[in-house]
This record gives sequence, structure tokens and C-alpha cells, in this order.
Amino acid sequence: MRKPRTYKQLREDPRVSDWSDERDMDEGGLWIYLANGWVADDGVSTIHEDTVKTCCDCLSWCRYDPEQWYATTGQYGTDEVLNDVQLLPAG
Repeated sequence: MRKPRTYKQLREDPRVSDWSDERDMDEGGLWIYLANGWVADDGVSTIHEDTVKTCCDCLSWCRYDPEQWYATTGQYGTDEVLNDVQLLPAG
């Protein structure tokens, strides 16, 4: 996937499910919530950085890893969640 370069491209990236711009708050920043199955380079399902550029860099390092995503979100092994979540086929 191409690396987003603007805030608009970041928000519209298919790896992103939601976002929150809290840069105007004390110790805020940008929160990027990854789509189901995607994890950041450190294995978590969110990106929290101060600048759009840094968020774009972090998003470019994300990987599709449903097993890590399940473990990170605390939803690993629950059949109810597995049936409701639409993930890409492995392989």
C-alpha cells in the first residue's frame, strides 16, 4: 500500500478505521485506530503521535496480522467476535 502523505489521505487509508485529532488539548496528539486485523510496528492496534508526518510513517510500517490483532485487542479466541469480524483470508 502507498504511504499517505496528508491528513486527508491518512483518514481515508483502508488500514484506518477511525481517528481522533486531539492536538489542541494538553498532551494530546493524533490518535489513529487501525482497522480489524492491522497492527502497528510495536504490535498494538492504535497509533498515537504528535504530527501527521509521524502518523503517516507509523502507518506505513503497519502489518496485517490477525493473530496479533486478536491478542492485542483482548478478543483472541472468542467465537462470537471471530464470527462478527471480517478479516482478509490468510496467506
